[in-house]
Amino acid sequence: MCVYYRHRKAVLVVIGVYVDDLLVTRVQQHAVDTFFGGLTEISIKDLGPASKFLDMRAAYNEDEGYEFDQELAIEEMLREHGIESAHSVRTPIGTEANEINEASDELLPASGGGGVMTMRKFQSLVGDLMWVVRCTRPDIAFAVHKASRRTHSPTMSDWKLGKRVARYLAGTKHLRLKMKGYGGVEEPLMVVAYSDADFAADKADRSVTGGLLTVDGMAVSWVCRNRVM
Repeated sequence: MCVYYRHRKAVLVVIGVYVDDLLVTRVQQHAVDTFFGGLTEISIKDLGPASKFLDMRAAYNEDEGYEFDQELAIEEMLREHGIESAHSVRTPIGTEANEINEASDELLPASGGGGVMTMRKFQSLVGDLMWVVRCTRPDIAFAVHKASRRTHSPTMSDWKLGKRVARYLAGTKHLRLKMKGYGGVEEPLMVVAYSDADFAADKADRSVTGGLLTVDGMAVSWVCRNRVM
């Protein structure tokens, strides 16, 4: 994703570009009309107010602001990995994740047919989960980080954790990320960052850190990863 902006006098237009998809935001509608009017020589079509972008559904309400969800993408992910009928769970990770003996944990096979979970299938599941984390679901960031630490040599415990996260998403696919600031357009932005040096005291790994960035109370960026020494 690349972000560009054009600022002329008091008019600001921000454009998000991902491959051949564009998302254009503004304060004044005429600014968007002018932007697309200047692109008439190339094949770009104005599809109107955004309702879907990069597997995210967008909804706008004057009272509630913008809301984003990935319900359809989550349903497709569950079908693709054959776990659409699995029972949901209330949390993305359990205490058993801290009690795993990694030295004796069974490695996933490199290949296999039928319903056998393989390294390649696990890597595909983790990739799908990471995309959901990145777009709208910071609540699964730590669980997905923990499941993805050994994608080059995943174990049966990693697969069980990845499946648990997917089951959690199955039961919470309706959750939405709300974007509504508490400040006016003319007021200064309030930017607040939160961090956790060892991310809730992970018993198995003290090098994990987490962070959250909000703008006017809206979560706009989050991360969970190993600290680089």
